[in-house]
Amino acid sequence: DAKLVALTFDDGPGATTSRLLDILKEKDVKATFFMVGKNAERYPAVVKRGAEEGHVIGTHSYSHQRLTALTPEGIAEEMDKSVAVLSNILGVAPTLMRPPGGHYNDDVIAYTKEHHQRIIMWSVDTRDWESKNKEKILETTFQETAYGVRDGAIILMHDVYATTVDAVDEMIDRLKADGYTLVTVPELLQLRADGGEGGGVYRYLKP
Repeated sequence: DAKLVALTFDDGPGATTSRLLDILKEKDVKATFFMVGKNAERYPAVVKRGAEEGHVIGTHSYSHQRLTALTPEGIAEEMDKSVAVLSNILGVAPTLMRPPGGHYNDDVIAYTKEHHQRIIMWSVDTRDWESKNKEKILETTFQETAYGVRDGAIILMHDVYATTVDAVDEMIDRLKADGYTLVTVPELLQLRADGGEGGGVYRYLKP
C-alpha cells in the first residue's frame, strides 16, 4: 500500500556525482543512475562506489548520441560499447537503459528486447538542465498536475549539475514528509510490473 517514487539521474558520472552519493548515503536512499559509457570510463571509481552503496546502474548509451538517427548497426555499436564499459567496471551487464533525450524507435526496442534491457522513461521531468535552479527544480517536481510527483512516479534528473545535487537533499525530505517510499527502478518494476520485460517501455508505474 506504500506510495512509491523512484529518483533517476542521467548523463553522469561527473564531478558532482560523488557529492550526490554522499547525500543519498546520509538520507539512506537508493537511486537509479543511467550512465554514459565514456563518462563511466573517466570515473570508474564513482561507478563502482554507486553500485557498492546499493544504487542501480543502467546505461545511457556510450556517447549520448540520438539513437533514432542511427542505423540498427549504429545503435548496437553505441549500446554494446556502453554495456562493455559498465560490465567491465561492475562485473555485471546493465538490465536497464534510458535512450538519450528519450528518443527511441522500433530499432531501439528490438535491440533492448534482444539484450533483455528495459527502456526506462520518466513521468516527472524536473527540467533541471534547463533551469539550473534549485527552487525551480523543486517547484517543477512538486507541481500539482499530472506532470508532478505522484504514486508510481519516475523522476528525471541529471547528476552532472551542482544545482540538481543541491535540490535533491530537500526533495528527499519533502517526498518522505509526503509519505513516499523511495525505491530503485528495479524495485518499482518488481512491485508494479512483475519485474518488467526486455524491450518494454516504462515511464510511470501506477498503483
